Amino acid sequence: MQELQKKLWQLIEESTELVNSNPDCYNFYWRSSDYKFNNINLANWYEKETGHFCEYHHVKIDDIRLALKDKSLDMDHNYNLDFLKHVRKKYDHITLFMSGGWDSHTVFMEAMDGDIFLDQLISWVWLDPSYDNNQEVINNVYPLLDLYKNKYGKFSNLVTDLSTNTKYWEDEWWIFKSSNSHPQPTHMAHMNRTSLDSVRLGLYGENPPWWNVSNNCNVKADDKPQLFLYNNSWYVMSLDTHNGTDGSIQDCLHFWFEPENIKSLIKDARTYREYILNNHEQRNEFRNLEFFKLVIPGNEMNQYINRRPIIDSNAQHTKLEKHFPRWQVIWDHKNITLMNNFFRNINNFLKVFPEHVEDKFKWYNNHRRYAWCIDIDTLNIYTQSELIPNGWENV
Repeated sequence: MQELQKKLWQLIEESTELVNSNPDCYNFYWRSSDYKFNNINLANWYEKETGHFCEYHHVKIDDIRLALKDKSLDMDHNYNLDFLKHVRKKYDHITLFMSGGWDSHTVFMEAMDGDIFLDQLISWVWLDPSYDNNQEVINNVYPLLDLYKNKYGKFSNLVTDLSTNTKYWEDEWWIFKSSNSHPQPTHMAHMNRTSLDSVRLGLYGENPPWWNVSNNCNVKADDKPQLFLYNNSWYVMSLDTHNGTDGSIQDCLHFWFEPENIKSLIKDARTYREYILNNHEQRNEFRNLEFFKLVIPGNEMNQYINRRPIIDSNAQHTKLEKHFPRWQVIWDHKNITLMNNFFRNINNFLKVFPEHVEDKFKWYNNHRRYAWCIDIDTLNIYTQSELIPNGWENV
């Protein structure tokens, strides 16, 4: 036990130094007192050991408060286009991550329709650009490249193969070091991103071409409105799962979470609420606390949150549907080193959190935090401690 405690404080010091020394990579992180955490598992370990709450923090929250100060919102206005024009004027180089999903597709189409040039498009793929596990990209990104070839600069696939995956899990404590907020158990076939984590591990060389581009911004669009109803008020929130496994992308713009485009998120949240009130089977008997989240909702549902229809909605799969075939590839290749590296990490996780095995991590994965929530009617913004200082009451 003493060895575990010693390891905890070593990791906390390393994490705090990492966040402090790389402010361009961490718009979101967890914090308590002077400690800063780039990893959800490390934050949870600290809470378990000390009993002190770790707040999820967005460094731009005060800018969001300022953006909402006028309390105005025009449901007919295209805030997305305004934001893209702002970004194009501010940055010399714009990179957009294209996943093949509705969110990044919407940003891409807004740019194309608004004649806003994008300097680089990047898709993250597994094993090989044409491997059938990459259907989201194959069916929904590749067809766009020829259609709009004169309206963007360069397209690149960033490939995660078995060798980079093996190296990713080489450090047996990486499950507490990586910059992510992934639910447990995490996936062995981790997609390596254009992030500080990849640079720390040397996965793409010492000076990958996407790193330190002059006056560049990396646009990441996966910010579907997540709502909750509490004490008869509706809120949209920035839950800490939103960063997923991409929590350390340099100069990252979270398209709908940026202060300059926060009103677009609220606009989408209001239209989503309208759909819920018109269609939810429990709309006449909501409890005092209800949460609402869209998971692979299809083209029809996406229109209610102002997303553009993608080419092939059938190419969208759940995370498990994508990850089981990747596990199979690892097994078929008899990559014992990768499996050993991964399970050493899982073993260390279970040393710290053995109590969550029995319920299959259900409580652990539901113990999430949010950096802020916005009342979508009053436009008032609250941190978690401001809205529920004593936790959820009367629920």
